[in-house]
Amino acid sequence: MDTDRPGTSRAFRFLARAAHLTPAAAWDLADEPLLVGDVFPLTTPPPPPATPRPPVPELLLPWVSGDVDRPGARIRLRAKADGRHLRDVPAVRPTFHDWHEKWLAWSDRETEDRPARARHDLLLRAAELARHDRHDLLLGVGLLTTTDTDAEGRIGGGPRTLRRHLLTAPVVVDVGPDGHVRVAVDAYARGLTLDLRGVPAAHRPARGIADDLHAAARGLEGSPLDEEAVAPLLARIRAALPTPPSTAAPDLAWAPTLLVRRRGTVDPEPYRRLADRLEATPASLTHVPTPTPDPRPGAGPEAPDDLTTVADLTGPEGEALHHAVHHAETVIDTTGIDPTPLAAALVAHELREGRRVLVTGGATATLRAVHAHLPLDLRPLAVTVPDVAATDDDLTNAVETITRRFTDLDRDAVDRDLAASGRTLRLLRDERRRLLDQAETSREAETLVRTHGGHTAPLAELVRRHHDAAAEDGWLADLVDAPTDGPCPVDADDLRAALDLAGDEALARLARGFHGRRHDLARLPDPAEFARLVARFDEDAHDAAGRARYADDPAVRRLSSASTEDRARLVTLLGDLADDLCAAADFPGEWMEGAIRDLRSATPQEWHRAATVIGDLVATATEKVGAVGRDVDVVEALDHPAPRARYLRDHLREVGPLPVDRHGIPLGGIDLPDHVRAADPLFRFVRVDGRPPTRLEDVEAFLRHLDAERALDELDAAWPASTVVPEQDSLTARLDCHRTLWMQFDRIVALPTRLAAVTDHLATLGVPLPDWADDDAGGDLLARLAAADDVAATTAHAAPLTHLVIRLRDELADGGAADAARRLHDAVLALDPGGYAHAWEELAELDRRHDDLARRAAVVPRLRVAAPRLLDALDSAPRAWWEARLPRLEEAWRWACTRTWLDEQRRDDPTAFPSELARLDREIRDAAELGTRLAAWRHAVRADRLTPATRMALTLHTYLHRRLAGAGGSPRQYRELARIRRRCRAAVPAWLVTAHRVPDLFLDDPADRPVVDTVVVLDAAALDLGATFLRAVGPRIVLLGAPTPVTPATAGAADTNHADAWDDASRGHATDDPAARDLTTRRTRLAERYLGTERAGTWGDPTTSLFTEAVRRRGIDVRLRPEEDGGDEPPAPTSTASRLAAVLASRGYDVRTGALVEGRHLDLVVTDPERPSARLAIVCETSTWDGPEDHRRGLEHQCRIERHGWTVHRMRESELEIDPARAFAALRRVLLDQGLHPRDDREAPGAPDSPAPATTHHAAARAS
Repeated sequence: MDTDRPGTSRAFRFLARAAHLTPAAAWDLADEPLLVGDVFPLTTPPPPPATPRPPVPELLLPWVSGDVDRPGARIRLRAKADGRHLRDVPAVRPTFHDWHEKWLAWSDRETEDRPARARHDLLLRAAELARHDRHDLLLGVGLLTTTDTDAEGRIGGGPRTLRRHLLTAPVVVDVGPDGHVRVAVDAYARGLTLDLRGVPAAHRPARGIADDLHAAARGLEGSPLDEEAVAPLLARIRAALPTPPSTAAPDLAWAPTLLVRRRGTVDPEPYRRLADRLEATPASLTHVPTPTPDPRPGAGPEAPDDLTTVADLTGPEGEALHHAVHHAETVIDTTGIDPTPLAAALVAHELREGRRVLVTGGATATLRAVHAHLPLDLRPLAVTVPDVAATDDDLTNAVETITRRFTDLDRDAVDRDLAASGRTLRLLRDERRRLLDQAETSREAETLVRTHGGHTAPLAELVRRHHDAAAEDGWLADLVDAPTDGPCPVDADDLRAALDLAGDEALARLARGFHGRRHDLARLPDPAEFARLVARFDEDAHDAAGRARYADDPAVRRLSSASTEDRARLVTLLGDLADDLCAAADFPGEWMEGAIRDLRSATPQEWHRAATVIGDLVATATEKVGAVGRDVDVVEALDHPAPRARYLRDHLREVGPLPVDRHGIPLGGIDLPDHVRAADPLFRFVRVDGRPPTRLEDVEAFLRHLDAERALDELDAAWPASTVVPEQDSLTARLDCHRTLWMQFDRIVALPTRLAAVTDHLATLGVPLPDWADDDAGGDLLARLAAADDVAATTAHAAPLTHLVIRLRDELADGGAADAARRLHDAVLALDPGGYAHAWEELAELDRRHDDLARRAAVVPRLRVAAPRLLDALDSAPRAWWEARLPRLEEAWRWACTRTWLDEQRRDDPTAFPSELARLDREIRDAAELGTRLAAWRHAVRADRLTPATRMALTLHTYLHRRLAGAGGSPRQYRELARIRRRCRAAVPAWLVTAHRVPDLFLDDPADRPVVDTVVVLDAAALDLGATFLRAVGPRIVLLGAPTPVTPATAGAADTNHADAWDDASRGHATDDPAARDLTTRRTRLAERYLGTERAGTWGDPTTSLFTEAVRRRGIDVRLRPEEDGGDEPPAPTSTASRLAAVLASRGYDVRTGALVEGRHLDLVVTDPERPSARLAIVCETSTWDGPEDHRRGLEHQCRIERHGWTVHRMRESELEIDPARAFAALRRVLLDQGLHPRDDREAPGAPDSPAPATTHHAAARAS
C-alpha cells in the first residue's frame, strides 16, 4: 500500500492511535446535574437584575455583626462596641429594627433570584465558549466512575479515580436579543456518541464489542434525558466493560449534565472505520489522485477568464478557481486575503456544473460569510451547520425550497434561458476581449515609432520636437485651419500681392462694393437723360388728374394694371353676355323675363332642368322624324289611326299585300276581312309616297309618322304656356321650329356660365365683382374698363423708366452686381435724379479701376477661402514682420499640419478602458449569476439526483414538519421527523460544516450521509493532521490557508479539568512544556511505526497542519497575494513621473514615487495623512512599455486595487506633451473629487497650476 499519500489505511490507523495520546478532556459547567427533571429543550428567561443591598446606617456600623452581603446570613447586634454598651446607646435598636426589616426583604429576594442568575450566567458562559469556536457543548449521560492503575495517558504514577461521561450528544445554545437562553440537542445529531478514550485500558472492551456499542449508541431513538430510554444502553455498556480480578468494578450512572470539551480532540473511531473500509474495499474511499488536469471530454480546459463565476474575483483568485476546477487537489495560499469570496465562487461553480460540495475547516462566522457571498437564489441549496444555534431551520428551508422547485420548475423554459444566458456570456466575453485588444492597441500606439513632418520618433518625442520649432515656425498655426497633411493652399507671391494692395484704402472701399461684375454704362441713360424721363413722367401724372372720378376705384386700378390681352378678353366676354341678353329679349314668351332673373340669381337649376328636358324631347323628335323615311300625307283627320294601322300591319304580315285596283284601292268589297274593312279610312285619306298604304312597308312608314307626330306634340306641350310656337305643315318644319327655339333657349340658359366666365376673369385680375342682379352692372363695368384703358395708356409714357428698372433689377438678380448698381436701381424706383447721378459716378470709377480690382480679386478670394484669418492679419503687423516670415511659409505650414495631426492622436482616453472593463465584468457576473442559478436548480431537481425515495422523504418532511410546527406532536413523531430529515440530506448539494462535525454527517452512516464531489477546506492551516479524514469525503479537495504551523493548543495538549488550564496550555511553548515534549516524542514513535521514518518527522510533529503537510508534499499551486519582496528596489521613475511628482510636490501635495501596492509598483501615489482613505494612484503611460501581457496585468491590478478603495488615474506622456494645461486640469479634478488637497492653500513660489504654453513647455517643466 502506498503510504506516501495521506488518506491511506495506515495513515488512518496512525491517526486513530494518536488520538489516544490526547484523551477527550471535558468538564462540568456546574457541580450538580442541571438538567435532571428539566424540560428539554430548555428555555431560560433572563433573571431579574440584582437588587442593591440596603446600606448599613453609619450609626449601626460598629454594632452590626454578620455578613451583610450574603443573603440568609444571621445578622445580630453586638452588646458592646467602641467601649460602649448597647444599653448606653438607645437609638441603636430602633434604627437596627428599621434597617433589618429592609435587609430581610432584600435577602429573601436574593435568595430566590441568585440561583436563577447563576444558572443564566452559566449558560451564557457556555454559549460564549462555543461562539468563539474553541469548545464544544455536550449533553453528557452515563457517568463512569473507576480507578485507573495504568500509567498510559498520564505523566507521573499512582492510581487515581476517573470520572468520565461515556455518552454525549452535541448541544447548541441560542441567546435571543431579549436575553432568553435556549438549550437544545443539535438537530443534526444522530443518537449518542460513545467515547471510550477515557476508559482505562483494564476496562476497555474488545474491538468488536466496542463497534457494537458505538452502533447501539448511534441508533438510540429516545431522548438522552429519558432515563428509561437510556437505561438499556447503560446496562449493555456496563456489562461489556471487563473487570480484572485485582480491580474494583466500574460504576456507570445516568447522571445527565452539561459538559464543555475543548475542540481538537477527535474521536478515533472514524479513523478506524475509514481504515477498515479502505482495507476491505479500497474503492470505497477516495485517495488523493495525482494533480493532473481534468477537462471535460472533447474540449480543453477553460481559460481562467472564461470560467463562469458569480463573484468579483481578482486575477489570482480566478487562476485559483480554474486550478481547483480542473485538478483533484489544489493548495491555495490565502495570506492576507479573505478566502470567502473565492470559496463562494467555487461553491457556485460546482453547483452550476451539477456537483456536490462541502465547505469546512473555517469558523462558524467564516462559513456564514461564505453562505452570505452566495447569490440569494442559491442559498437554499447550501445548508450551514454551525456550532452555535445549529437548528434545523436551514435544512428545513432547503428541503421545502427544493420540493417546491421540483414541482414548479419549467425545465424547457430553464433550458431556453440557459442557452440565452450562454449566448449573452459569450457575447460579453468577446466584447471584453475586444476591449482588452483595443486597450493594448491604444497603449501600444504610445510606443510606436512614427514618421510625420520629416521626423521619425515616438509620439511624445515628436511632440517635443514640434514644441522646439514653435518659436520659428509656429506663427502660421493660429492663422490657418491646417489638415494633417497636404500642400499649402497659399503661396508667398499671393501673400505679397495681397500685402501690396492692403494699403490702398480707396481700392479697398471700391472692392467692398464690387462683387465681380462689370456694368455696361452705355446701355443706361446718363444722369441728364434720366432727369428728362422723370420730368415727362411727372407731366403725365399731372394730366391724369382729369380722371379723378376713378382715381380711387379699385376696379380701375386692377384693370389698368392688367395686360392688354386680359382687358381685350374681358371686352369679348362682356360683348357675348350682352348678345345673350338681347337674345333673351327676342324670345317668344312672356316667361323669359322671369327666367332671366332666375338665371342671374343663385338658383338657376330649374331652368337648367327645363332646358335639359326640352333638349331630350328635341333629340327624340329628331330621331323619330328622321326614322319616317317616306313622304306621308294625311288628307283629313282620322279616328284611331294607330289601331287601324296596327291591325292592317298584322294582316299584311300574315297574308301578304292586298290586291288593289288601278287607283291603289284594295279589291274585294264585302268579302274583305274585318281588319281590312276597318282600315278603309286609311286607304281613303292617307297617302304614302302618293298612294294608299296597302303594302306592309307603307303601313309601317305611316306608324312611324304617327310616332313622330306624338313626339312633336309632346315637345309642344313641354314649352312654358306663354311660348309662341308657329304653326307648320310638315313634321320637318315643326321640328326645325322647335330646334330653333330650343337652341335659343339653351343659349339663354347658359347665361350663368357666361356670367361665371366673366366673374372668374375678374377674380383672376383681382377686380371687385359686380352685382349681376343689377341691370346696369354690365354698363358700369364697361365704363370702368374704358377708364382703365386710359390709365394704361398713361402708364405707357413711363415705359423707358419701367424698362430701366427692369434692366437694373435683372442685373441685380443675376448676381455679382456692385453695390452702386443697387443704389442706382433704388434711385430709379424713387425717381431721384441726384441719387442716380451719384451711383452713376461710382460705377464709372469702378470701370476705370477695373484692372486693379481684377488683380485684387485674383488673390484675395483665394486667401479668403484658404486662410481668412491670415488675410485679416495682413494689416495687423508691419510689412517688415511679414517679409521676414514669408520665406519660411512652407515650413510654417508643415508645423501647423503637424499640430493638427498631433491633436488627432488623442483618440482614446486611457482612463475609460478600466471603467469600461469594470462595467463589462459586472455584466458578465450578472449573466453568470443568472446562468448559475438556472443551471444549479436544473441540476438540483434532476430525476437522477432526486430519486423516488428522496422525493418521498422530502414530501414527508414538509408535511410532518408543518404538522408538528402547528399542533405539536409526540416524541415518537419528532424522532420520525429526525429520521426523515437524515434521509433528506442527500437532496442538498452544498454543505457548510465545521471540521469537527464532518465525521458525524459524512463518514458515519453510508445510507444517510450526503454525497460530496468537492471538499473546500477553509483555514486549513488551523487544522492538524487529524483532519485528514476530509480527504475521504470527496474525490476533489481544495485547501485554503496560510503557511503557518499549528500551535500545540490546536494540535492537542495534556489533560486538564478546566478551560483556564487549556488556555494556559495553549500559551505554553512546545519546547518549554514537558507535557508537550512528551506528546511530540510519543507521536513521532507512532508515526515511525505506522508510516515509516521518512514521514515520521512530518506526521509526528503535533504542530504540522493539514495545509503544511500538503505544502511540503506538493507545494503551493496558487498564491492569492503575489509575493512581495520588501527588499526589491522600485524601478527608477520615468521623466514623466518625475515631472508630475515635482509639480505636485511644489503645489503642496504628499506624493511618493515607486510605491509597491499589492505586488505592483505604482508610478505615483498621492495621499493625505489626515484622511488615510483618500488615496490616488497615478499611472504614467510613457513611450516605453513591457508588452501587452504586462499592460493587461496592469489593468487587472487597477481593477483590483480600485475594489479595495483606491482611485487610479492614467496619464499618457503624449497627452502631457501635447496639451499640458488640459492634462493637469484633468488631474486636478481627480484630486478634488478624491478630497486630496495641498498642505496649505498658498501656491508655492514658481509652481503654477499648469506649465506654460507650448512654446515654453520644457522651460516650465525644468523650472517646476
